[in-house]
Amino acid sequence: MGSQPVSVGIGVLNIELLKMGGAVETGISLLGDLIQVYKGEVFEFISDNEKKINFQHKKIDEGCVEYIAKYSPKAIDLRWVFAVAKINADLERIGDQCQNCAYLLRDLNKKKSIDFKEEISQIVQLTQSMVSFSLDSFTRRDSELAQEVLKMDDQVDQLKETITNLALTEIKKNPENVESFLDIIMLSRNIERIGDHATNIAEDVIYVCRGIDVRHGGDYV
Repeated sequence: MGSQPVSVGIGVLNIELLKMGGAVETGISLLGDLIQVYKGEVFEFISDNEKKINFQHKKIDEGCVEYIAKYSPKAIDLRWVFAVAKINADLERIGDQCQNCAYLLRDLNKKKSIDFKEEISQIVQLTQSMVSFSLDSFTRRDSELAQEVLKMDDQVDQLKETITNLALTEIKKNPENVESFLDIIMLSRNIERIGDHATNIAEDVIYVCRGIDVRHGGDYV
């Protein structure tokens, strides 16, 4: 049975998008829990949560199409509905990244090895803040808060590089554990991608608020 589109309207689409954002934030929070102590029931919850995110993704996309067809929006309203569709896609991808991380953590738990927990926890917490701030900036139409998210992305990149370098050093010292350290590298890359999607959301907020495209290093005014 397919998803039912939302009843079109700016307020309703905003609410549905924020529901999806809440599910995504829950997934990231549970990912942090899974890093500290692996529990099968938490893994299953992340998997179920990802399915809910996918359902909501289709529902919002259909609502955006209906909104455009019904109202033929122009100017800022058109920017807004396109931003909703793009943010919707980024949130869905964050849900995928959480699922990918959960699988990697399950594999690492089987190998009895989750190294660099402190650094990994730091990057998860930072990306969680980025997602939260980016969604808040959308709700408030706050381009300055969105700009702060863009700055945080550099910190995430640095943490990812730190974790990668630590893992590569350990591979040289303990080549028999290469698979575990490669999983850690992949884990850090997937978490870093969450930050990238939060950055995309913040860029869309700036575009809606100011009509300025800051993607790919564009100037912010």
